[in-house]
Amino acid sequence: MALYVRHSAHGLYLCHEYSINLLLEFQRALLESPSSPDEKLRLLIQNHVRILIDEMGSPGMTAAFAKFQKELFCRSIQKRDVYEAGIRRILREGMDKKVFVAHDPKLVTFAILGGINGIAAWYRPEGKSGSDEIGKAFAELFVRGLTAPAPPRERRPKAPGKNPATS
Repeated sequence: MALYVRHSAHGLYLCHEYSINLLLEFQRALLESPSSPDEKLRLLIQNHVRILIDEMGSPGMTAAFAKFQKELFCRSIQKRDVYEAGIRRILREGMDKKVFVAHDPKLVTFAILGGINGIAAWYRPEGKSGSDEIGKAFAELFVRGLTAPAPPRERRPKAPGKNPATS
């Protein structure tokens, strides 16, 4: 992404705006899809990691909001809130359908976004893992961690006085 900007705060805002718009566009389509909640979350996480690394070169989404002018800051926060609400919607759908274990969707959203946005602190383009591999790993970790276990199989009661191992 090549942009001409006069001030670094405005440039930071434009990078953030570009990336959040990509995230929101993908999320809107995903929320309307018939995919299961776990598949929606998996795809959302993979896409977020891809945009963070490939589109923004990693630091774009973790821009220091304090550098934004107040008006720009408010616009960014509104879009971030919409994105977070979409994640919580997927989580609630998964919890309602018993695909995910019950947790506070807001806290789970913070954990997911904190994990993804933390990539900027350690990711190196010359490293051995690219955005696809990292995205799949993060998606697997978060989705598997939220997936509700299968209900236990019902055990038949033992007949009194009989040992099934010796009968």
